[in-house]
Amino acid sequence: MDIRQLYEAYATSESRRPLRDEQRQLLAVCDLRQEVNSGGFDSYLRFWGADTASDALAIVGCALGEPWRQVLVEALDLFGTANPSTADERATVRERPRC
Repeated sequence: MDIRQLYEAYATSESRRPLRDEQRQLLAVCDLRQEVNSGGFDSYLRFWGADTASDALAIVGCALGEPWRQVLVEALDLFGTANPSTADERATVRERPRC
């Protein structure tokens, strides 16, 4: 099975639960690339892609290079210390007034 087939077979985070950490992390990097390529980091953070950001952070530096890891860290830092794990939680944080 190639990575595209694996990605399609495990398209949802629920279907990924039985996978090993390394497999979930690889798929999370695919989520990151898919969303960023289709709509930028705004799309990634606004929709489902960033639901797997914690898994992506674990290997993105090795998989795509340190610049990708740093951009992801900076993007997630916009949410503060606790990275919201769902699109709804991220929307709530985005809607809060900033001082």
